Amino acid sequence: MTRSHARQLDQFYTDRSLADQLVGVVLARLGERGVTPTDLPFLEPSAGEGAFVDALLGQVPQAQVSGCDLDPKH
Repeated sequence: MTRSHARQLDQFYTDRSLADQLVGVVLARLGERGVTPTDLPFLEPSAGEGAFVDALLGQVPQAQVSGCDLDPKH
C-alpha cells in the first residue's frame, strides 16, 4: 500500500515502542486497582499493523485480545 492510499483511509500506525509504553501504563493502572489483565477481554478496534496487540501479548502472553480493522496489515 502506498502512503497516499493509507492517508486516503486515514491510516496512521502507532510506533511499536510507544504502544509498548502505553500498554505498560494501562497494565500498571489495572494493577493499582487490583485487576488481573488475564481476567479481561481486550479489543483493538483499529489494529492496523498490530502494534498494540503485539505489545499486550508481549507483556501478558495469556491475554485475551482481538484486533480488527477495515484494512488489516497484521
